[in-house]
Amino acid sequence: MKNLHFTLLPMIIISFLMFFCFSSCNNEEVLHDLEQASIIEEVVEEETIVEETPEPEPEPTPEPEPEPEVENQILKAFPAAYGGGAYATGGRGGTVYHVTNLKDDGSTGSLSWAIRQPRPAIIVFDVSGTINLTSIMVIQGQDLTIAGQTAPAGGITITSNDDNVKFRLWDVNNIIIRYIRFRWQRDNNNIGIDIYGNNKGAYNLIFDHVSLSYAGWTGVGLRGVDSHNNTFQNSIIAESKTGAIWGDSDTPGYSYDNSFNNNFFYNVSHRFPNSNSSGRVDVINNVIQNYYYRQISTDWGIKLNHINNYTAAGPHKSLRFSEMNRVESSKANEIYSFGNIIDNGIFEDPNGDNRLLWSEYAAGSETKYSQSSEFIGAQHALIGEPFTIKTAAQAYADIITNPTVGCSKYLNADGSVSNNYDANDTAYLAKIAEGEGAYEAYTTGNAGTDRSWFYEKRYLNFLASISSTPQNTRPSNYDTDRDGMPDVWEVAKGFNPNANDSKGDADGDGYTNLEEFLNRVDYN
Repeated sequence: MKNLHFTLLPMIIISFLMFFCFSSCNNEEVLHDLEQASIIEEVVEEETIVEETPEPEPEPTPEPEPEPEVENQILKAFPAAYGGGAYATGGRGGTVYHVTNLKDDGSTGSLSWAIRQPRPAIIVFDVSGTINLTSIMVIQGQDLTIAGQTAPAGGITITSNDDNVKFRLWDVNNIIIRYIRFRWQRDNNNIGIDIYGNNKGAYNLIFDHVSLSYAGWTGVGLRGVDSHNNTFQNSIIAESKTGAIWGDSDTPGYSYDNSFNNNFFYNVSHRFPNSNSSGRVDVINNVIQNYYYRQISTDWGIKLNHINNYTAAGPHKSLRFSEMNRVESSKANEIYSFGNIIDNGIFEDPNGDNRLLWSEYAAGSETKYSQSSEFIGAQHALIGEPFTIKTAAQAYADIITNPTVGCSKYLNADGSVSNNYDANDTAYLAKIAEGEGAYEAYTTGNAGTDRSWFYEKRYLNFLASISSTPQNTRPSNYDTDRDGMPDVWEVAKGFNPNANDSKGDADGDGYTNLEEFLNRVDYN
């Protein structure tokens, strides 16, 4: 009945108004009143509809959620990780093992013991000093972080004078190695860091802030099956026979998506690095001080970014074909070479045609430029986690005015960072800081006895410093719960210094509580 009353009401009102208007008003007034009646009818009907059958409010169209950034999709190894190995997780969330002595006998607390413990694992250091290897040190398997930045002042240095001893990564994946020094001795004529994929590959590896000198055959060697998605960055390779072989030269298809960026070569004859691949490789923002023979060598159908590298030529005043980068032009290479500089007036135009820095491979007897067909005009997309590329001049200036390459830092108990350069790195950086034309003369050859640096005071001082006694040791109350985080840091962050909370993620960013401490070197 209620609905019927509301339906008849408008009709009664209209009838009344029409009768009244026709009786007492002129036509214009009638029309006006009819319009008003119509408005009344619409209002009444609208009110009736709302009251009788209310229509639901339309659902608002939801705003599309923004796409998460790549950095939030895949957590990096650490905030300053870039390139092919940037997404290694290392020992994240694993057991913490403390290196408490400098022995190489496999006893509890030695580095050789720590690398053989169950994974995932994070190795921290309670001592600083030199580990003199007496047997080959082999890292195998996966999920390992070696956090050299945790050592007290002085850091960790690995050495040996035995030609049978190597530091080797053999069939490995998902490894992070940071802030470690390798200073080999004259009779150890081997690869400084030997990375080899035998049957199971060598991939998802990142080496960061490593200092290496006195290597035999080459400073760093990456070879073998499935040797891909690796990064070597922010490191120093010095006074070694050659610099680096970055990829398998026998089967280049094994090696791809490898990055070699922001490194400093000092008094190394060549290989900056030799890049072997039929896939992608990045060689970016490296600084070379005083080459001896040539720059880099590559072919195999490589897809190479060779961008904004700086060569401090030292005594060199010109560039012979045999001293250039070299490539074999029969392999359909795709080389993007741009912005590279060789100072001393040799090639200093950052916009110059970089094809003039490449010769046609002839086993050391090069006499002509490489063919233009080997070069492309557009940069390949960067491998892995991208980064801002510096100009070559800026890369060089940073090495001089604000060097951070190499084993440059260590962590204090409160998470602050202190300088950790040793005498070798300090001398290398001081020489290049003298500016254009500065150099330290050297000789090199196939045998250690042919290399002049083994007769220098710097090397003899290093030998004299080798000791099994730690240079510095963390106090017993430094990390009460042995979770890798100092008590001072834990208290400041609201953690419990008497309970292992290293695996937690208090701020929810994906990095564990322990990683937050380890990563302080990236912010200081």
